[in-house]
Amino acid sequence: MMAGIDFIGSSSGLPLNDLLKNLKQAEMQRLTPYTNDKAKNQAKISSWGKIASGLNALSGSAKKLGEEAFNALTISATKAFTATTATGALAGSHTITVNQLAGNHAIATEGQPDADEKLGEQQGGERTVTIKQANGKEIKVALKDDETSLTSIAKQINKQGGDVTASVVKSDEGYQLIVTSKTSGSDGKMSITVEGDDALAGVIGTDKGNTTEIAEARDAKLEVNGIEYTRSSNTVNDIITGVTLSLNQVSEEGEDKSGPKKAEILTLSPDNSAVKKSLQEFVKNYNALLKEAASASKYVKPEKGSAADGEVTQQNKGNGALVGDSTLRGLVTGLRNGVNDTYGDGEIAALADLGIKIDIATGQMTLDEKKLDGAIEKNGDDLKQLFVGSEDKPGLAEAIGKVISPLVDGEDKDAKGQLADIKKDLEARNKTLDDAIEKMQRQIDTRMDGQRKQFVELDKMISQLNNTSNSLVSLLK
Repeated sequence: MMAGIDFIGSSSGLPLNDLLKNLKQAEMQRLTPYTNDKAKNQAKISSWGKIASGLNALSGSAKKLGEEAFNALTISATKAFTATTATGALAGSHTITVNQLAGNHAIATEGQPDADEKLGEQQGGERTVTIKQANGKEIKVALKDDETSLTSIAKQINKQGGDVTASVVKSDEGYQLIVTSKTSGSDGKMSITVEGDDALAGVIGTDKGNTTEIAEARDAKLEVNGIEYTRSSNTVNDIITGVTLSLNQVSEEGEDKSGPKKAEILTLSPDNSAVKKSLQEFVKNYNALLKEAASASKYVKPEKGSAADGEVTQQNKGNGALVGDSTLRGLVTGLRNGVNDTYGDGEIAALADLGIKIDIATGQMTLDEKKLDGAIEKNGDDLKQLFVGSEDKPGLAEAIGKVISPLVDGEDKDAKGQLADIKKDLEARNKTLDDAIEKMQRQIDTRMDGQRKQFVELDKMISQLNNTSNSLVSLLK
């Protein structure tokens, strides 16, 4: 729009180019309030984003203290099985013997000289292969005349995506079709029938007696605390509350090989290290959040203007993006009240009793790990009351959660909390500012384009007058 601006005034010798630049700079000042507001909004969005991240981190560590940490268990090492724990698992010991592992049923056909040879009747029709399992699941596969080779049959079975898999292997007997159940135990026991093709039924049908069971549909058998159990899977999660057993191998033989197998002891012990680790994480995240909040709400005395020059006192540029924000102030107050409150009536009812010092000015926590170790060892119940609480008196974890959840969670499952609404509002304001900036920029460009044209005409006119004046002077000499 401003092309050629550098040449304005070259004919007349007047500083029209500089004058036009100064006019444009003055016009662009009209954008300053809008761009400043947009920059402030963007700084607020950035600050709230960092605080939201800190809130989520603190919420996660608070939840660990309120749920997982005091339920964490160490699990003894075992050979025949491995164990994992979940909510509801309790400390204790269990005697376990694995007498039999669950197995997946597998059926193999007799060997064939060619995996691609058509084995069905070539009558120009279709036949249906049905694979049914003891649990009631079944798949039906329709085969055309040219799909009755072992390779094609395996391909069509797998194409169904059912509860069985098929493959073709080459053994000493020739090529064999192997069908394996994905479901272990007796529930996965299979039968194969063929309708519409007696020749093919004689090859793959289990009712014709031409197939071999190469892996038994076998249930897992185990003893837990002297009681016998049978399960269809090697993953067992319904015997010991909160504990999942993964059966790896049959237990070792006992001293009397004809007698019962050797049992193993599963020991579940309280994991005190989980409490300490979770509390360390909580202190770290709490301090980081308060530090971020302090930076965002930082206040610096305003820069005073000169009364003699008529300058207005301006806010200091060192202020935090959220200085004076009531939402942030309420958040910090709620968190500090929560960590300074008492919970329960035991020997350890406050963070100070754990050796956690809280700076009055900054709110920053300092953890005395030796004192914490002693409290975990001697006052576990009080510690749990402090963080987890009870139905009558919620603990610190829930108190912190109640401060945080309205900001980053919200009551509705689709909501993201108050901070998401604040961000939306700020982004909407910036969109309005962008529109206003774009509109004003067009006005400035139009105005400056008009000024430029006037300056060009002025340059031409003055140049002509100068030429005329020079001609008259020449004539008069």
